[in-house]
Amino acid sequence: MGHTNTLSKPRKAKPLRERDFYRNKRTVWELPTAASEGRKSGEHVAPYPEVLVEVPISSCCPVDGIVFDPFMGSGTTGAVAKKLNRNWLGCELNSKYADLAITRINNAERFLF
Repeated sequence: MGHTNTLSKPRKAKPLRERDFYRNKRTVWELPTAASEGRKSGEHVAPYPEVLVEVPISSCCPVDGIVFDPFMGSGTTGAVAKKLNRNWLGCELNSKYADLAITRINNAERFLF
């Protein structure tokens, strides 16, 4: 019997809907995969998709609240916080990654709602 490598097959998840932000999450989240800015530019080794932090930020932080990211990396959390009209505070030891994060967050546009 051969082994099937499931890691190489991309998962297709349904796009998030507004009601998904308000219902209870299950133990497994299905999220669509997408290349993040840091990965596309090759500047960061472990960026994660924005959709991964959209739900926790929306459900746990009020509008105009503060989101803290102690390991900022490429700035995904700060960019999503800005898009969702939250303030952000982050720490990053690597100056190259800090510059990448600041550029990415400055380029993020706030949602108008």
